[in-house]
Order: sequence, then structure tokens, then C-alpha cells
Amino acid sequence: MADIKKIIGEHRETIVKKIGEYNEALKENDLAKATRAEQELKDAETAYAEAKCTEVFGELSKSENPVKAAVEMHSYLVVSHRIKREEGTIIGFEIVEDKVRQIDLIKFCEFCKLPINWKYKVEKFNQLLALRTANELKMTKAQIKKICDSFYMSDLARQVEMGATPDSNTAICKQLQQVVDAILFEDNGKGKNVHRVNNHDVAYLLMCYTKRGKKVLSVAVAKNSYIQRLVLDVMHRIVTHKAYDLEYRMISAEKAKKISSDTKPKAKADTKAKSESKSDEVETVVVEK
Repeated sequence: MADIKKIIGEHRETIVKKIGEYNEALKENDLAKATRAEQELKDAETAYAEAKCTEVFGELSKSENPVKAAVEMHSYLVVSHRIKREEGTIIGFEIVEDKVRQIDLIKFCEFCKLPINWKYKVEKFNQLLALRTANELKMTKAQIKKICDSFYMSDLARQVEMGATPDSNTAICKQLQQVVDAILFEDNGKGKNVHRVNNHDVAYLLMCYTKRGKKVLSVAVAKNSYIQRLVLDVMHRIVTHKAYDLEYRMISAEKAKKISSDTKPKAKADTKAKSESKSDEVETVVVEK
């Protein structure tokens, strides 16, 4: 491990050096030098990422349950770069020390010489989700049959039996549980996995599964590599007992503080008014039989 740490350090030094060369070339307006430095920078970042991956995999492989350790860790940090701007103008590159890279669970299992047959179940599950999406979009039987016949997956995945196309979130939950069981199973003493999927996991999966397609009025579903990442997300949530979060564009802290101060007194007044009006009125509820 000492050697790999040395290699990682050397690659980092190269990254720093190439960033400096690129920035210098940009100031000199030397396009050829800048292009060469940028390519060498990308090569150094790739080499760094590969060495870092080897280090992380090596550490995780020593765990009592390597797969569980990898699921719990989920991701690690690598060194990269980003564009630096001033007033909208690119002035160079700057180093990024905390770029997040998610663990590739298939590559990790291959590294540890562990079974990876579960990947075929993930591929089959992906096709079933795609068919479910097609049904929700009210696509024709001919279009759905085409998806069945042409969906990109391995021959071994086509032979996997996971049940029919899910017609409900409950059905998806059961199939997702099958996938989790295939990857990480710990008996609860009753023959079932201690790692249980719930409706929040299904909601997260479905929300991340599709996006707007390239063609007008089309929807793009997840590729096999992406569904594998989503499954790891779900398993990470289950193993660590974390909660899902929501990202959105936020207003400034100053504006949020102002809105909060403006609305609080009004909210109290409205609450008081509502409570007074309710005391004066008798609400009648009619139940239809």
C-alpha cells in the first residue's frame, strides 16, 4: 500500500504541474502548448483516479464483508481540475481536491474475485422498469414488444426470471428486493435479508430512473451502468440508515431571512383569525352511503 500511495502522490504532482503549464500557455496565448498541457493533464487525472481506485479497493477487500464495506463507503474523493473564470472570462484551470467518484461495485467484486452473477439480475430489472415506463406512456403493444426484443442486455440476463412487468410500486419493491438479496444477503434468522427495501427506495429509484429524451416527446430510461449506480445508492441508504434529500435552486440567505421575518407575524395573525372563526362556526360533515 505504501507503493500505491507514492504513485498517487506522484500523479497529483503531475496534475499540479500540468495545471501550471496550461495556465502559463493561456497567458502566453500559445494554443498548441495549452492543448498539449490539457491532454497531459487529463492523462494524469486518469492515472491518478486508477491508482486511487486500486488503493480504495485494496483497503475495502480486507474487510470482514467486503461488499458491505463497499456499499457503506459508496464513493471516494479524487483530484481533478475545473475552469477558473473572472467576469465570465476563462483565465485558467484550478485544482479540485474533492471530486466525488462512486464505487463501481462490479469492478470491485472482480477485484476481490467475488461472484458478479447478480449483474444479470440488475440488467433484467432494468428492462422490466423500461417496460413499466412504456406502459405508463400508453405505448402500443407493437412498441412494447420491440422493447422486449431489442433492449440492450446480455443473453444471460434475458434468461433471468424476476416475474412479470411490474404494474405497481409494490411489485417494483419486491423485484428490487430480489436484486439487493443477490448482491448483499445477511440472514435475519428467519431466512430473510436484514437489508430491506421500502417505498422510499422505490420512489427515489423511479425519480432518478428517467429523463427527457433527445427526440421530441420521448423519455430516456437508465442504461445498465446507471441502474447499477442507482441500486448502489439504494443499498447505501439501507445499510447506513440514512434519509433521502432534495436538491433545488435556492435563494440567497439574506433574501430567505427577509422572507422569514416578513411572513412570521402574518402567519400568527392568520392562525389566530382561523381559530376564532372556527369557534364561531359548527362544521357539518355529510357522509354518503
